[in-house]
Amino acid sequence: MVLPQPNPAVPTVIDLDLPETVSVDFAAALRTRLVEAATASWESWYGLLRQYLLREGHTAVPQAWKEDGRRLGSWVANQRQAQRDGLLPASRRARLETLPGWVWDTLEAGWDEWYEAVAEFARSHGHSQVPRGFVVRGMALGRWVGKQRDALGRGVMSAERVARLEALPGWTWEPLEAEWEEGFG
Repeated sequence: MVLPQPNPAVPTVIDLDLPETVSVDFAAALRTRLVEAATASWESWYGLLRQYLLREGHTAVPQAWKEDGRRLGSWVANQRQAQRDGLLPASRRARLETLPGWVWDTLEAGWDEWYEAVAEFARSHGHSQVPRGFVVRGMALGRWVGKQRDALGRGVMSAERVARLEALPGWTWEPLEAEWEEGFG
């Protein structure tokens, strides 16, 4: 199946041998993805990321985000995956790391952000017993604390995270027991 060119300025035709059951829309999307992957320079993508950073103030690009019609979120995720796989050249890694707020592990960075919010709560309240329904800056902090306790109970929390939480003033893994002890005392 030869797909129609979405941009007549691009003379390349990609001949795809796809089953007839594949929709024209899917085939066109696949062709677009192939052309983007084969022709867009890394520098061009990096420029789009810088454009996003200047406008949004961060590099946490959502996976489905498109910038100027191009799948910037996918490109950013691919750079992080290439780094994890050891396939990203050192020069590109260094360029990305110069961007303010760039992180390789977005999940870890997200956890750190939540942890810092609990630490801030502890500094202002003198303890880390965040009420279940407590919300700060749009973050359901009380729910997050409960999820950390659940993660420990399921055995899926790292020793480093356990230690960081336990270092917070007044942290407890059993808040009801701690409350009872306080009332009893």
